[in-house]
Amino acid sequence: MEIEKLRIKNYRSIKDSGDLILSKLFAFIGRNNTGKSSILKAIYALLGEEEISENDFYNNTLENIELSATIKNFFQQAEKIEIKLIAKRKENDKPEIEYSINGEVKTKTTFNKKIPRPFMIKDIRDPEGEATGSKTSYLNKLIKDIEFNLEIQASEIESLKSKVESLKNKQ
Repeated sequence: MEIEKLRIKNYRSIKDSGDLILSKLFAFIGRNNTGKSSILKAIYALLGEEEISENDFYNNTLENIELSATIKNFFQQAEKIEIKLIAKRKENDKPEIEYSINGEVKTKTTFNKKIPRPFMIKDIRDPEGEATGSKTSYLNKLIKDIEFNLEIQASEIESLKSKVESLKNKQ
């Protein structure tokens, strides 16, 4: 998956990032407390890897958190999708989250099934152990991500085949 464009509103230390255009390879460089980690956490939250809590609202605001991105699927480069997450603050409760793909509201389960799973390398505490050998090694994670994407493609192909069969039977 490739994130082409990212926008963050009212999340942690970021009021409004504006459109951030990302290249295939990028790095965040800056002084401490300038929002680098907030950008990464926003990406994790948008892609379902991290939960949003009431503490994530910018300066304790009542305004909604809005995280959005344009992404390309690694396996289907021509396909671009717009994904968006809106977190609405609830009184003394977890935020209410709304997910959408290309402007269409989805359940969390459907959203997570439709978007490509991210392959992210977070900060490394034990380089030797995390690089190889463990159940959570990056190589194992990459293999699982590829298998997951292939499973999705296989199920979509089977669904298309059955639709074509039903059309043939109607004729």
